Amino acid sequence: MGRTKNPPVQRLKSVSVGSPQKLTLHREIKTNDAAFLEKYIHMLLDPHRAPNGEFFNVSVKELDRAIEEAESFLAESVPVLQEAKKLEKRQPTTHILDPSESIKVVHRELRTAVRQAFLLAKRIETLRGRIQVEIGENLGIRGIALWKWREQWLLDQKALKRDEPQVYERFKRLSASRWFHLE
Repeated sequence: MGRTKNPPVQRLKSVSVGSPQKLTLHREIKTNDAAFLEKYIHMLLDPHRAPNGEFFNVSVKELDRAIEEAESFLAESVPVLQEAKKLEKRQPTTHILDPSESIKVVHRELRTAVRQAFLLAKRIETLRGRIQVEIGENLGIRGIALWKWREQWLLDQKALKRDEPQVYERFKRLSASRWFHLE
């Protein structure tokens, strides 16, 4: 399962090299959100990931079910998220709406999901930490995880403002957007 800008048959040939079995093209999906769709399907099927990490051990029925679930979620969420993104750029009025019964249900569901996400994030952080501690100062544990070294340059804005105030003033830009706060 993967995405490509090239013809799917070409992608199939390139990934077939790493497969112990003959691969066939099951389905082609044209979408504007290929990265999201691929990631969503991968997450749905993750418990069935093959030991090599690249492939999945699933039936055609399981694969089709995952694809349908991902496409359905994408179709439902994209319009909402696009509209919300547009609203972030618009300054709000001073009017506050009264909640409808349906939005109260959505609010409760969101609060529950946020709580679950927090608890799950802390569990993930702890499990990740246990593996990191086991790796220690080594590069990694074969087939489990690796530490990767990353460096990046950062701009020290406070020092720039202090030492080069004209340059700082010349290049600073105002950015504004709405910030969503759940009550």
